[in-house]
Amino acid sequence: PGFCWCWPLALAMVLAISAISEQVQKVTGWCSRSSRRASHGGIAREISAEEEGTLFVDEGEEGGSTGSRYVAAPALLSLSLLGLATWFLTTRYFGASPSRVRPADEEVDEFVLQGGWKQQQVKGIIQQHGMYGVSLGGWLCLEDWLNSGWHGSVVSTVSPPGQGQCLPPLLKHVDWSSEGLLVKKLNDTYGKDYAIQAISAYRASFVSEKDLDEIAASGLKWVRLPLSWVTFADALAKIYPATYGRHDPMNDEVIVPDPFWKKHAFFVTVPRKMLLDFLHQAHKRGLKVLLDIHNSPGGSQRGTYNGIWPLEPMFWKAKTNLSPRVPLTKLGLLIAEEMIHWIESLEPELQSAIMGVCLMNEPGHMNALSRPFAGEEQILSWLAMAADIYRKSRLPRQNIKLYMSLIHTAFKNEAQTAIPWYHRTFSVEERKTWLVAEIHYYQAWNGDCDGSTKWGASSYQCGEARSKGIAAGCAYGAASSFRQQWGAETQIAVNEFSLSTFSEIDF
Repeated sequence: PGFCWCWPLALAMVLAISAISEQVQKVTGWCSRSSRRASHGGIAREISAEEEGTLFVDEGEEGGSTGSRYVAAPALLSLSLLGLATWFLTTRYFGASPSRVRPADEEVDEFVLQGGWKQQQVKGIIQQHGMYGVSLGGWLCLEDWLNSGWHGSVVSTVSPPGQGQCLPPLLKHVDWSSEGLLVKKLNDTYGKDYAIQAISAYRASFVSEKDLDEIAASGLKWVRLPLSWVTFADALAKIYPATYGRHDPMNDEVIVPDPFWKKHAFFVTVPRKMLLDFLHQAHKRGLKVLLDIHNSPGGSQRGTYNGIWPLEPMFWKAKTNLSPRVPLTKLGLLIAEEMIHWIESLEPELQSAIMGVCLMNEPGHMNALSRPFAGEEQILSWLAMAADIYRKSRLPRQNIKLYMSLIHTAFKNEAQTAIPWYHRTFSVEERKTWLVAEIHYYQAWNGDCDGSTKWGASSYQCGEARSKGIAAGCAYGAASSFRQQWGAETQIAVNEFSLSTFSEIDF
């Protein structure tokens, strides 16, 4: 009875937390639940006349932010007072000690950690719906939004400056947009040794043997492994021995430049030994691996995974900025050829662990939906040449299939260009045996299928009965459409898909 001060205090706490959170985020930001990043300066856009294409450069303040020392102190004091206020409210008015309050999802997390029905449920879903594999995206080919922490808001970054905030375990306080620009920033700021160490530590910790155990235990049989083109950078030593031929590709991690964006994007090579170890571990668990070249020199797609984003993709139309100047498309063929020759050289046991290869992931992605950077016929011509390298190798006879990635975002009308080209270029026998049409399907960008609350057109809550109907109906409808478009004789694999309800995680 009488007036209770708890509600005004609670309102004051909410307002104070909001204000302080905003100040702390401006000063430190968040990379993960347990770490915050250093303050950086604004994003400056520069137009580079030195190289063909547009350059966006993230310019940070040197030596950190002195302002952070002055703002952080009162912020920490305020947070301490808020902690006392929280304790007072929960014990005095709500009758519970914070130490005894258990979040509702904590119990679920224990079930997940301990296995039990959760793992069996996942295995049942996999078996029921014919799911065969999982992709280890973001491991050996970086994507910024996979390491964006609280800062990230969009599934697949679409505009500068990017969403990368960290790269554990060493990098907890760094803004980055793509792999090539991140390595350049680390090299310029801390030196090449630290840049290599940071990338190497991430690669060593991101995927473990435990992950492979869980994949196998879930009933999955295949693992897709996206690779940066620098996994086979030594292939370019045939033309540029001084730049790409001075390291041991089996064991060394060294920094090499992008052959077009040679002053703005650098990469750390992936040692072949890492791939060999992964194949051994996968084979031990009965898993098959799809090796996927996920990006190309100069950038062959528009997206952060291309390694040079937000720089302009130049693979399709430009020559290298090294001497001699050769078309970037030629370098792409050399890289594809090198991977095929490397697989041919493996012992039979390791070859049996490889289910297939993809010689270019999503060629020309976003070409038809944004500023064009490639000719459609040029994309198809390159894919035909790359497929011919595979056709003449021993891989078709070793039951290692070729996955041909064709994405609708590259073509104004895929049904009238890419699909007829596919049928003309490859015989029925090839399409039935060693060639697979690789399709990527995302409901998150489909206005009729997504569950967004932002636009409200198809909004639903996960768990509602109708949400399952919408998602399943769209998925089955898409599968039926794919089969009708590509034909009964074509092998089809949906190697990327998502039931994420919307591309913006807040909606």
